[in-house]
Amino acid sequence: MYGIDTLSLDVMASGDVLETLRPSFEEGLLTPPSIEKTCSLEEAVEAYHEVETGKNKGKIVIIFPH
Repeated sequence: MYGIDTLSLDVMASGDVLETLRPSFEEGLLTPPSIEKTCSLEEAVEAYHEVETGKNKGKIVIIFPH
């Protein structure tokens, strides 16, 4: 499995998908993608360019202020 299209799912259905996958993560059968770096919301445009150009190998996580 490479991804799940959750655009057509509501919050409850998305939660059901995650709950179904949880045991496989807990048993180590599935692993989360690597996080290459985190960035601030102000750095998001640059991060999207990195994703678009394939500059990074892992995921970029945008941290929102509290």
